[in-house]
Amino acid sequence: MKKRNTRRSLAAIAADINQVARHNIFELGKLLLEADKQCEYGQWGHWLAKEFAWSADTADRYMAAAKLAATFRTVRILKVPPTVIYALAKLDDAAAQKKAITKLQAAIKSAGRVTAEYGQEIVAQCSRQSKNVVTGTVTTKSLKYAVPVTTPQDVVLVSSIPTVSISRRDSTAAAAESNVLAGHF
Repeated sequence: MKKRNTRRSLAAIAADINQVARHNIFELGKLLLEADKQCEYGQWGHWLAKEFAWSADTADRYMAAAKLAATFRTVRILKVPPTVIYALAKLDDAAAQKKAITKLQAAIKSAGRVTAEYGQEIVAQCSRQSKNVVTGTVTTKSLKYAVPVTTPQDVVLVSSIPTVSISRRDSTAAAAESNVLAGHF
């Protein structure tokens, strides 16, 4: 009788490791949230160090992942490494989180799985898009200036005369416009 080669690929092993780690992240985070509520002021860090030798940052990542999973149930079944979950949880904009989750789901559907590097790249891209950071160029008759303009929800259009037109005004956009027109960069 011939013996079959039953060695699994490294990608398959990594997928299994990430699945176990993902499940534990959410459960650990949930338990840590419960414990955090019971700790007296100033006791949290000492308790973490004594019981688990963890830093507050480590606990914060677990708790943020648990909160993310409570908001977006589909996060629990995303086939991504834990670092991608942490990056998703770190996003401070729910719309960016939702967009990143959708893109991750599409990437997983297309490729079968997403590596840590690619998953973090997707999350970072959604983070940048949610901030809508646009770098514009202001041209005067004799000089050309590159002006970073941050407008949370707006696209900034810069014409060849030193004026700026903004699709929708808010306080940040108005301040940016006045700084450009006044020549303060």
